[in-house]
Amino acid sequence: MMPSANTSHPEPIGARGAASVRAGRRNRVRELRRHRRWTQTLVASKLGITARTFRGVESTSIEPGITLAVRIAELFEKQLDEVFEFYSTRKWQ
Repeated sequence: MMPSANTSHPEPIGARGAASVRAGRRNRVRELRRHRRWTQTLVASKLGITARTFRGVESTSIEPGITLAVRIAELFEKQLDEVFEFYSTRKWQ
């Protein structure tokens, strides 16, 4: 029998029930970048991603994978939960 869907959170992109970054709800990337007076292009370069991808993460239209989320948190010298909101859709039994 399939578990009932968790209606409090939509399914994260590509997560298939695993823990995922939910950038759409809470994301402090823009705030942290502006505090350091860095441009989006500079941050993207430091992360090794395109400026377009970084803009998507910052604007919450792109949910970063866990590897990119960790790199972003490390760049800003923050813990993951200080930058992104996390949730899990997996039902542990």
